[in-house]
Parts: sequence; C-alpha cells; structure tokens
Amino acid sequence: MQQLRHMGRLRVLGLCLLVMSACTTEDTPTPRTDADPFDLTLALALARLNLQAYQQLDHYRDDRVFVLPAPYRLEAQLVTAVHFAGDIFAGDEIVPIGFIASADNAIYVVFRGTKAMSEWLGDVTFTQEDFAFVADSGRTHQGFTSVYQHFRLAMITAVRHLINTGTYTRLYVVGHSLGGALAVLATLELRERTTLEPLLYNYGAPRVGDRAFRDRYRALIRTSWRVVNTNDVVPDVPPTSLIDGFPPREIAYQHVFSPREITFGRTINDPLDVFSIRSNHNLCNHYNALCAETNDVAGCRALADGVDDCNR
Repeated sequence: MQQLRHMGRLRVLGLCLLVMSACTTEDTPTPRTDADPFDLTLALALARLNLQAYQQLDHYRDDRVFVLPAPYRLEAQLVTAVHFAGDIFAGDEIVPIGFIASADNAIYVVFRGTKAMSEWLGDVTFTQEDFAFVADSGRTHQGFTSVYQHFRLAMITAVRHLINTGTYTRLYVVGHSLGGALAVLATLELRERTTLEPLLYNYGAPRVGDRAFRDRYRALIRTSWRVVNTNDVVPDVPPTSLIDGFPPREIAYQHVFSPREITFGRTINDPLDVFSIRSNHNLCNHYNALCAETNDVAGCRALADGVDDCNR
C-alpha cells in the first residue's frame, strides 16, 4: 500500500512537471530601484539561521529544548496545527513551523519548509483564496494561506512587543521552501502592521499569489531577495497559468521580486529522480553554493556544519 501511494505521488509529480513545462511563462518581476542590493554575507548568515528552523523541528521530535547559537536570542516559537500537504504529522498535532529571534538591533522571523518535499509535490493543489489580511492584495495559494493564518496573530503580537520594548531598527523575514512562501505572506502583513520595514531573504521558494498579490507586494516591500537554484523544480510551482474548477477558470501565479540565481545539482528530466529533486532543493546545498562565491569556501561551509545534519 505504501509503495502504491508513493508511485501515485510520483505520477502526480510527473504530471506537475509536464504542466509546468506546458504552462509556465516568464514572470521575472522588476525590482524596485530603491531596493537594497543583494548582500552575500547577509544571505549566508540568514541561511544558517534558517537551518536552525529545521533543527527546531528535530528537537521537538526528540523532546529536547531548542536553543539558538550566539549571538541570537530565541524570542518566540511559532507553531501550527495546520500542515503542508504531504507532511507526516498526525491529525491536528501542534508542531513548530519557525521562530522569532533577536540579535543586536535586529529582529528575525524565520520559517522552515517541509522535510517531505517530494510528497508535497505529489499532493499539491493550486487552489487560491483571497489574502484577507492586507487590503487589495489579491489571491494566494490556499494551502500556504491556511498554514499562515494559524500562527499569524502570535507572530504579529511577538514582533510588535519586541519593537515596543526594544531599540530594534531592522526586521528580517527568512524562509526556505514552503517556509519561503510563508515568509512572503508574513513580510507583506508585517509591513502593514508594524513600524519596521521588513526585508525578505528566502531560498527555494514556490510562487505564492496572483498578479494582484505580486503588485501589492511590490508597492509595499522595498527589498526582497529570492535565492533560486536554476535546477530546483520547486520555484517553478505553482505554474504561472492553469485552468481549474467547473466551470473552468484561469488561475494565475506570479513570483514576487527579486530572483538571485545560483546553480548546483542536475537538471530534472525524470519525475522518478527523487534524490536529485531533494538534493537540488536542500537548504544546506543552497548555503554551500553561496559559500562557493566567497574567498573562504571551506571556512564558510564549516560555519553550518552539523546544523540539521548540514555537510554531514
């Protein structure tokens, strides 16, 4: 039965890849002229912090206390009872989806994705719903929005408390994979509901919303960087355009700005190549590809050694 279910997911994944190749069009959004330039040192530091969100999940599963390394202070853990498609959690089990941290003058809101990416690709649907938390922001992926709305109030409350009781001047929002989708949603709402301007860095994130959402995001968010492996299939889902429902109607998805491309791994031509799909999407591999752009590759990689089994 398990094998049949797995093969069924792979067939759906194959269909998904075919849909992408048939329907995807260019959707490279224009960056704002006042955006901060891509900061490699910052992108590396945020990727290392993002790895901690997966470590957080491991500690939860092992019933261990989760502590962040210096200089970060754990301010709040974000939890959800709504899970990504393909996740293995039982029913409405409450699990950590990310955390809020602080260091020096900065606040960090950090999200993990799923550890079952190939399963998510097999189970994913593309239905949208109104993003009701920010006015005039179009429609977003129903699954991402469902997970987001479960923790959003706790997130906003915690960030506001830190701003009101501290001297913070920077707000970073970070996410990998499906957590990158949550980071996009969080960035938009935090811009509306806090006094700090959020700055987004995400890694291997899928598309999140329609054209209206993209345009509203661009109007409100000044600096936003998506690190994208050109061999990763996840940033190509959902497709930019597809027909769904009865009566049939078009569903459109567009990326938010701005892509920062890296390349590692193999081109995916076979939906059965689950190893390469996972490897191309792995956050540690994204981090190592960025390390390859530094003057001390080995030293850079060593900074992430062992976090969520990175480089093990």
